[in-house]
Amino acid sequence: LEQPTNGAYQTLFGRSLFQNNQFEEAEVAFTASLATDLPQDVRDTVQQYLTVIRANSLQAKNTTWAATIGLGGGFDSNANKATDDSLVPIPVFGNLPFSLQSTAQETPSALLEYDLSGRIKHRFADRWEAHLGGMIRGLEYSAEDARLFDQHSYRLNARLSYAFGRHQITASVGSRWFTVDKDLFRRTVNTTLAWRFHLNNRTLLTSYLDVGDVQYHPQSRQSSRDVTRWIGGTGITHVFGMKQNLIVSFA
Repeated sequence: LEQPTNGAYQTLFGRSLFQNNQFEEAEVAFTASLATDLPQDVRDTVQQYLTVIRANSLQAKNTTWAATIGLGGGFDSNANKATDDSLVPIPVFGNLPFSLQSTAQETPSALLEYDLSGRIKHRFADRWEAHLGGMIRGLEYSAEDARLFDQHSYRLNARLSYAFGRHQITASVGSRWFTVDKDLFRRTVNTTLAWRFHLNNRTLLTSYLDVGDVQYHPQSRQSSRDVTRWIGGTGITHVFGMKQNLIVSFA
């Protein structure tokens, strides 16, 4: 079982991948096992696995979609992250105490959190796959003074992938918005190009380049932090045994 070219090893490895729903990797392992000297009953079993995998692959060409809904509640003893003192000394005025408005003092509040997301995937022309997804996430307080700190975020992304041989090329675009008290606070737009290569049944090579803009709303008084960011990296994933992964990445 320690020899990757051993037919028995490839058969057992393929079964493990199949049970873990890694059908593409399982197909590679089963196909490799058929190239070895296997008993006929084992070959018949492998062929049955391959028939199921390829049938699922044909079905996967159809459009699929998924949606999730999350809902939660709680209590925040200090929703506005402020002091619990009503009087604050001001050094400029000789530490004279000044009264704070209620909105500047610690504000407890019940809260509601929700998360809505969805995605749609379509495989076509055997080698192409398209994804479209989005997400809405919110945090809302019940206390009137705490409503100024309601938070909402939105995300939209699209991805197109092309596979050939053991290679996969993916191009994606996405955008995220983050708001506080219904005012846009920060927005990001990014484009990513990625490459994956299955070196063998156990090793995956990856590389990517991401370019994005980060922009702050003028009212946030942080527009000086607006920036265009370039991020690139490469990595390798290798499987040891059946259940252990070692991931080494460089960026």
